[in-house]
Amino acid sequence: TTLENHLHALSVLRNKCSHGVRLYNSTMNPPVKFNKSFLRNNPAIRNNSLFAYILMLIKRLPSDDERKQFRDKLNSIVKKYEKDIDLNLIGFPKRYRELMYIRNLKNITESCHQPHTVALRFLPYAAGKQQLVQQMPPIRHLRQ
Repeated sequence: TTLENHLHALSVLRNKCSHGVRLYNSTMNPPVKFNKSFLRNNPAIRNNSLFAYILMLIKRLPSDDERKQFRDKLNSIVKKYEKDIDLNLIGFPKRYRELMYIRNLKNITESCHQPHTVALRFLPYAAGKQQLVQQMPPIRHLRQ
């Protein structure tokens, strides 16, 4: 399902970050599952890019305030380094700022009956099972 894919992707992203793996100019696996119409309407988005993982993470954050904080922090980091990096190498399309707003992410996935916070409370287990972990506090910032 889409939720399982997103949980797996969150786990992969977390592991890459915690082990210092290079995210620049790399392909993310598994590709994030998006609604076919979302991908059709946004052909510049590669679902195996860091940007796709970021969109999925924004979609799964539990509140508008946390999404805004995340976007603001990310935009400030991008602005700081945009002259030094090729944003295309991390999958950022030209209109990436616009795409990060929830009104543009509403149809990113098929409807899910569970709240967005579920993604922050479950992590995929190596054997494909899901393991309940203690309730995690919401993500409030990005580390630089």
